Amino acid sequence: MKKAVLVLLLVVLLGSSLSVATGEAQRPQPDATQGGPTTGDEMMPLFDMRYFVGEWEIEWTPLDTPLLPGGKYTGTETIRHIENGRYFDVTVELEGPDGGLSGKGIMFFESGPFGSHLTKYVVYDAGFTLLQPGPVGGDLGGYYSQFWETPEPIHYNDSQFLIKGRSYYVSPAAYRVNQEISVDDEPFINFGVMWYTKVMEDGARKENGQASSDRHVGRSHRARLGPKRGDGRLGDQAEHPDRHHDVAGPVRAGR
Repeated sequence: MKKAVLVLLLVVLLGSSLSVATGEAQRPQPDATQGGPTTGDEMMPLFDMRYFVGEWEIEWTPLDTPLLPGGKYTGTETIRHIENGRYFDVTVELEGPDGGLSGKGIMFFESGPFGSHLTKYVVYDAGFTLLQPGPVGGDLGGYYSQFWETPEPIHYNDSQFLIKGRSYYVSPAAYRVNQEISVDDEPFINFGVMWYTKVMEDGARKENGQASSDRHVGRSHRARLGPKRGDGRLGDQAEHPDRHHDVAGPVRAGR
């Protein structure tokens, strides 16, 4: 008789525990927004193209190729919104070992059921054009990137070139572009890392806790935004494979 009572008591206790667990599982969590199956609203927001608008300082040290002489290039890229939230004007001004290099072009963004796509097209005064189409993707942490590749060879200086790269948009005020180049159908080789640092107005810097008296982005300011720039050679990347996670933080949609 005692054995039967113990078994009955265990059954009752087990049923109570299951009821409590089920109730906890069904109880909505604080700040939860999903009340059922996913509808698409819970998915990662589209990349916000306003991220690009403004002036960016560039640092780049490519290897020597028939396309461009090797060495350090510095300058700016200015992005201006044209219309419709999808079209943007691009102006590039660089100084390199053999003088200036300027370019004018356009950026175009499109999105649909199969993802987002960004195309950048720049005509350089040296006599060649660079077309960079590719998909843009990201994660829920706010880190976005784009893989792009020139669809057709660039013909210049009696040679042909293919360029491909990956752009890492991991900070509101800094990003980098890893590039590779193929010359005359040879295997792809490293073409340097192009570093972009946004020139920010005084008010924007103060909002971010970065007080400054004049409109510029000095080296001390860039140091706070991210790691020291390398020359883009393979050894630099091998020693710091995750360096892009050290910059100011993720790119949030809608910034």
